[in-house]
Amino acid sequence: MPAGPLLKASAATSLPGGLALPAGSQVTDATSMLGLMQARTAGAVNGAVPLPRDQGFWSPFGPGAPLYPAPLNQPNPRTGQADPRQSQYPVSYNILGNDRLVPWSTLRAAADQVDIIRLCLRTRKDELTEMEWGFGFTTDAKMQLGITSPNAERHMQIEYAEVIKKLKNFWSIPDRENDLSWPEWFGMLLEERFVLDATSIYPVTTYGNELHTLRIVDGATIKPLLNEYGVRPAAPAPAYQQWLYGFPRGEYSDDGASDTWEGTAGSLIYKPYTRRTQTPYGYPEVEQALVSAEVYLRRQDWMRQEYTSGTLPRTMLEMDIPAGQMTPEMLRAWQIVLNDRLTGSTQDRQEFTLLPAGFKPVVNPDVAERYKADYDEFLVKLLCAHMATQPSEIGFTPSNGLGGAGFSDGQEDVTYRKSLAPTTRWTVGIGNQISAQYLGMPPELTMRFLGMESEDEKTADDVADVRVKGGRMTLNEDRDRIGAPRYAFAEADMPMLMTGRGVVFLEGASETAPPGVEVGPPQAPSAGAAFEPGATPAADESAAAVADGQPDETQKAELAAFGRFLAKRGKASRPFAFTALSKADADELNSLAATRPDAARARAAELAKAADAGGRERGGPAPPRPRHPDHEAYAGYPISTAGTRP
Repeated sequence: MPAGPLLKASAATSLPGGLALPAGSQVTDATSMLGLMQARTAGAVNGAVPLPRDQGFWSPFGPGAPLYPAPLNQPNPRTGQADPRQSQYPVSYNILGNDRLVPWSTLRAAADQVDIIRLCLRTRKDELTEMEWGFGFTTDAKMQLGITSPNAERHMQIEYAEVIKKLKNFWSIPDRENDLSWPEWFGMLLEERFVLDATSIYPVTTYGNELHTLRIVDGATIKPLLNEYGVRPAAPAPAYQQWLYGFPRGEYSDDGASDTWEGTAGSLIYKPYTRRTQTPYGYPEVEQALVSAEVYLRRQDWMRQEYTSGTLPRTMLEMDIPAGQMTPEMLRAWQIVLNDRLTGSTQDRQEFTLLPAGFKPVVNPDVAERYKADYDEFLVKLLCAHMATQPSEIGFTPSNGLGGAGFSDGQEDVTYRKSLAPTTRWTVGIGNQISAQYLGMPPELTMRFLGMESEDEKTADDVADVRVKGGRMTLNEDRDRIGAPRYAFAEADMPMLMTGRGVVFLEGASETAPPGVEVGPPQAPSAGAAFEPGATPAADESAAAVADGQPDETQKAELAAFGRFLAKRGKASRPFAFTALSKADADELNSLAATRPDAARARAAELAKAADAGGRERGGPAPPRPRHPDHEAYAGYPISTAGTRP
């Protein structure tokens, strides 16, 4: 390859970026050389059109112009570029057998031999298989069909009754070959999901192409195939193969139910839970727990060996006779004499034992000191964390720290978020796919786990409660949400705020109080007084009501509270805060309460009798409670200044 011309640098020689070289230096112009290399590289692109290289790659000390690509795949005619591969898969991947880093047999052995993992598996499978299930409407379908209440949903379920019945009949016994009911079949599915994460389901159909059985296939025998881009080949090409005895024995597509299957090719449903780009295989919980499981097994094996192969006795005798003067026969004779006498004899072990001079007992430390439960508890918690199970669920209660009802409720929430909800969503996805492809389920319906919906409803109720109390939703809007009849009173359609002082309606709030002034429920109006929106009756107005011969219930209630105030304190150390009595009566009662509490009680009784005198002496009924001028429904409810209108 010819080099570019040599340039002799002088004082006037300039380079890109204003760089200058000492006089006499030689610079090689590599432009033509680089162009030739790029042209040769571009010629090997198999027709790919490289993107331009004029985006600032050529600056001094810059990143350098990227190499022209040489795609392994044919370019996409629409883009001129090769589509990316999903991963750098091994060459000849489809020809290889089991190329997993962790063999399937190791995962099976860990699930069967590590007792903590098996306990977690049993717990999770029991939780899920015991849940009630059924079919209902999707959220989108409820919006499109106008299902806004439980009553409307029940009416729609009547219309879809035949379809729902067909779905429930099939899923009640999904494997008719082996007569497996839903809990049995679902338990097998979960075993594949947690241990191998290679869930494989083969739909067995009748000659009339009706779904007969969902056969769960051992995922360890299924090899997902890849096309040139590292993704699943589309039908009619094979997407999966079953390898038995070291060689592929069958291949299957992924096109679902079809009347045009060629040869023996069928459709296989392969659903790993944990998807990753670098491999088509899943990543099960058992594989994630393998390192912790190995430590746990070694810990268990060490303790087992202590009982089977341990050699350290509890007590030894040290002798001052040199080892060379004591033959093995003599040592053995002493051991036999002592052990024969003391073995199994509790009485002899309680008596004195005389030994010749030179015997010194050496007591070894208690082996139990080496069996600290803290480390074993840590390993149990670690394995349970990998399996998304709480230690308390498999019988390990906390040895210290929290353990009350609140802690248990929190653990239930953790279990719901980490295990139940994600696994049920994954199962619903598989059930919907099979039901839609093979059982004709319409898109409006979905499989659902009933226990999970109660959790969702509780969350929705909590959100609605906050919205109602915060004025973002009215009472009737919330009633519509749950399908309950609407309230007939007008306040149910008014946004309101729930405060510590009571209910504050937002309607008309700006007209009853100027900006910056707190708006809240007023004091209850005195009986018989004319209602003025936004006004609170004054104390002397209440006294005037009594003077008109109308009983004042507010004064009577305040005087009763004053009596309780005196009964609790005896002589009052502070004035009682009156609001309904006139200032003169209030001052008189507080003055008597400070010095003569009995006289204060008597005076309070006189005022209470006077408050009730007007209406009672005439024998007429007490006047009705004041009502809002616009809404009769306000009677019997606290009236807020923010809810009034002029």
